[in-house]
Amino acid sequence: MKKMFIVTIMMNSSFFVFGMHFYEKIEHAIESFEEKIKEDADIVDKLWHAHSKDFSLFENGYEEEVAAVKYERCISDEEYRFFCKRQRRVKHACEKMFGHDLHENQVPVIAIVGSGGGMRAMQNTASSVCAAKKIGLLNMVTYITALSGSTWFLGPWMSMWLSKGHSLSEFKSYLSECISKPFLQVSHEEKVLMLEALAARKHADKYFTLAQPYGALLANRLLVGVDRSRHALHVSSQRYAVQDGRLPLPIYTAIDGREECEEDPHWYEFTPYDATNISQGTAIPMWSWGSSFKDGTSCDKNSEETLGDVMAMCGSAFAADVRTIYKELAHSLGHSSHEVEKILKPVELKRPLPFWAKVSNYMAGLEHGNHKSKKLVDAGLSFNLPLPPVLGANGRYADIIIILDSSAGEVGGELRKAEEYAKQHNLLFPMINYTDIDKKTVSIFTDESNVSVPVIVYMPSISDAGLWDQFKDTPTFRHYKLDGFDMHKETQEGFCQTQHFSYTPEHSRLVMNNAAFNMRANKEIVLGVVRDWIQKRRA
Repeated sequence: MKKMFIVTIMMNSSFFVFGMHFYEKIEHAIESFEEKIKEDADIVDKLWHAHSKDFSLFENGYEEEVAAVKYERCISDEEYRFFCKRQRRVKHACEKMFGHDLHENQVPVIAIVGSGGGMRAMQNTASSVCAAKKIGLLNMVTYITALSGSTWFLGPWMSMWLSKGHSLSEFKSYLSECISKPFLQVSHEEKVLMLEALAARKHADKYFTLAQPYGALLANRLLVGVDRSRHALHVSSQRYAVQDGRLPLPIYTAIDGREECEEDPHWYEFTPYDATNISQGTAIPMWSWGSSFKDGTSCDKNSEETLGDVMAMCGSAFAADVRTIYKELAHSLGHSSHEVEKILKPVELKRPLPFWAKVSNYMAGLEHGNHKSKKLVDAGLSFNLPLPPVLGANGRYADIIIILDSSAGEVGGELRKAEEYAKQHNLLFPMINYTDIDKKTVSIFTDESNVSVPVIVYMPSISDAGLWDQFKDTPTFRHYKLDGFDMHKETQEGFCQTQHFSYTPEHSRLVMNNAAFNMRANKEIVLGVVRDWIQKRRA
């Protein structure tokens, strides 16, 4: 009876149904590759030899360097140099916006936090960031953290900006065009590029899971703008986009995917400078992420995981375990916490679908390094807002945190989990009043008794018909054409559901216009938070 109940839960969970459907599609895509190459079983080797002189998927300029594990709960020297340069630019932007000179201690550290939510989150974050640029906010932002779908905006934007110099507006249009095509529609030339990537991975002796074809598909669709280089981009190379402080620092997130860590998984963050276990306080240079380590140093030719692999790792929500699958349904099924634990206590924590990323464990041979490899999965399986990188556990603090929440389900539900996480780990966080949080496109939360507590600006991806009626006839907004559009309804049961990887141009326009409108219509409120923070420190 109990087993039957668990199976029923799994089969009705959106995580599981989506995962099974996508799993079958991935298998079909792989089978089509195999059909293409069945006349020559050695084609992968042949592709490698054919491209051995000019194909360098994993090369990033650090192949002969030796990486070492760092034990410290602070940002690296490289990131600190970025921080100083960026804050000078933030200072100038704040002075220009608010019309007075500032001392260094009056300059806020602002972070934008982009949630998960598949292609919906990718579009919402992209358009919100673009609108933040229009209202003058982005120039004041030091960090952008991303999880799952938001990484699919942040990673391509940083790499595409570096190679193409696209403006945010141009990049928005580029993303809309990318996702107008079926995700699994792959041309002959694209199949060859993907096979080359698999060949390179084979010869680099790297681990292989379903995250690899998934990452190849993500790179194929979202990095098409760099043509043949789409499978050879790296997060570490994005340091060149931010080195002079001209852009915010991108921070990607994932969690420990071991089933025994499900209750309080370790959070990992990835910047152009470092790959860090936030929970453990250990880090390695980003250019060595994926290399083999022994006793604290890298022991092979460094071969960084590609951006496609990182996007797959960060967006692997299909790797949900049984507890996560059940908890998604517990509320709607009306079961109490006691009933949940009674049912699940004897159940072994297993992940029904093998969508985790498997990488070399840089702690191998050291304390907490009993295994040569580790599993990492979508951090949204813990909670869907990548706040840990900017809450101070690693020495990186944000004074103002702007949350772009594209999560499905109850509005504010993921914020509640984030608040609980902060309490559990003794991190500063304001008390959240959830009354009517689902009815407002922006809510502000502060702690008036402690200026060290970050200000939370919460912006859920919803529609406010009253706000739209207020502004829709103005020249600034009339072209958005949002009459009758309900973002939350489409997220729950329409074309914005997380399992949808393709959008028509009209549907993409509505999602992006809704996000842009929410940011621009709330300009005075959002910028007012920054102005108030500065004024309190000038008093």
